[in-house]
Amino acid sequence: MLKNIDDNAEMQSKELQREISELRDELRSAIDRVSSRTKALEDRVESLDTRITRTSLPLSNEQLKKRMNNY
Repeated sequence: MLKNIDDNAEMQSKELQREISELRDELRSAIDRVSSRTKALEDRVESLDTRITRTSLPLSNEQLKKRMNNY
């Protein structure tokens, strides 16, 4: 009887370890996707910032507000 209990506990332990491993893999994958998206957004912001600084005629606050309202 104790052998059955030990075997059952060992099977449950292995199953839990497998589930934990799968969850870790899912978490790593999610973190990689978020990191990739963050990098893409940072690059986009940098690109837009560069375009703004290269603009020969700076826009006034009112002009910026009008442009933002058009989107």
